[in-house]
Amino acid sequence: MVFFLLAVLSLSALGSADRYLQGTNSNETEAIAFLNRYNIESRSQGRVGILALWKYMTNRTETNKNAEIAAYQRFDVIQKEVWRQATSFAWKNMTDPLVRRQFQRLAVLDDDFLPKEEHAEFFRIAAEMEDIYSQAKVDNLSLDPDLTRIFASSRNADDLKKYWVGWRDTTGKRSGASTGELWREPYESLTFEDDMAEQWEILRPFYLEMHAYVRMKLVKLYGEEVVKPDGPIPAHLLGTARTFGHSL
Repeated sequence: MVFFLLAVLSLSALGSADRYLQGTNSNETEAIAFLNRYNIESRSQGRVGILALWKYMTNRTETNKNAEIAAYQRFDVIQKEVWRQATSFAWKNMTDPLVRRQFQRLAVLDDDFLPKEEHAEFFRIAAEMEDIYSQAKVDNLSLDPDLTRIFASSRNADDLKKYWVGWRDTTGKRSGASTGELWREPYESLTFEDDMAEQWEILRPFYLEMHAYVRMKLVKLYGEEVVKPDGPIPAHLLGTARTFGHSL
């Protein structure tokens, strides 16, 4: 995760305009041919990576973990070359907006540009985090199906808190560092935060009504000693995203 943050910092250091690099080749025909080749090759390489990931997710052995890491490292070598070629074109001045949009997606620096050793370490850490999440247990109970079943069916507030806190202590607390720059990139908006703030103000009244309704139902279910009628909702009472509908 430390190495991933290096990529985030490199993005943050660039201005919004500077983040989208371009070169001097203004031949739009060559640019479109490049994009067509990329679309075909990336689907093929992406499939290899997804198959390696699936094999590891369904059979967590060191051999499959190393195969997954190797597959994505090969894919990233290709992506570096794609980035080099994409940024050789003067794509910002091209007439087709779809061409400009595709090049904009390819011209952004991300975690692919970490040094080779650190990039390999990034993948190893990510795989280890997946291992921790999938193999962690609380009182010898795994997330699926044991804890998921408890979150979906139990109405014992003490038990829910015990397993909720135990699961998070076992798997490790989330990092407080921001990776927002990379997460916002796919939305292709330089005003994304302002757009979301505007949408939030529209949704806020509905959210507050929904929050109050859920809290009221939980007060009736668990009592005011567990859920304060005018306070926040204890997270452990809501289970997981998959079991939320069973919480009320």
